[in-house]
Amino acid sequence: MANGSFFGMDPRDEWNASTWELFRCCLVRTLTSYDVSGSSIAAQPVPDLASGPPEVSSDGLTWTFHLRPGLHYAPPMQDTEITAPDFARALRRLAGSYDPGQPGLAFYLSQIDGWNEFASGKTSSIVGLQTPDPLTLRIVQTRPDASLPYVLALPLAAPIPPSPGSPDAAEGVATGHDGGSL
Repeated sequence: MANGSFFGMDPRDEWNASTWELFRCCLVRTLTSYDVSGSSIAAQPVPDLASGPPEVSSDGLTWTFHLRPGLHYAPPMQDTEITAPDFARALRRLAGSYDPGQPGLAFYLSQIDGWNEFASGKTSSIVGLQTPDPLTLRIVQTRPDASLPYVLALPLAAPIPPSPGSPDAAEGVATGHDGGSL
């Protein structure tokens, strides 16, 4: 990577294409990903941690993803099962750093029902992120948008395990960096 192109190792904050690829290939898994084997069109999202394609309501607003059962995090958290709330936690964490004035990804995520209210501190939850059972994530949008599987393939949508009990890791992640000078 060129000097100055690497900003950190937090999937929420890293926008460098090289680092995204490092996350995608080697460090995180997501609900959807891309088939890089050459056996299908690589530009189409395919299930990764999801057990199959999402169920989409007839009005295009509700997307239901089912996780493959028996998934666990890598060591040292190999005894922790990956569950639907872990994906909701990642998206809530992202909403906590959401800047409505910043173009790009914000446009797609703000279509999740309750996203803007949560991001602005008006509510304590995102009503459009639902986990009816440990292996089901339901996302309700305010308008139909077929880009959701693409967004969920990004490293920033990787599951975050439950907080290990550290006050420095309120969302289950301690980045080890406060944003100041190193």
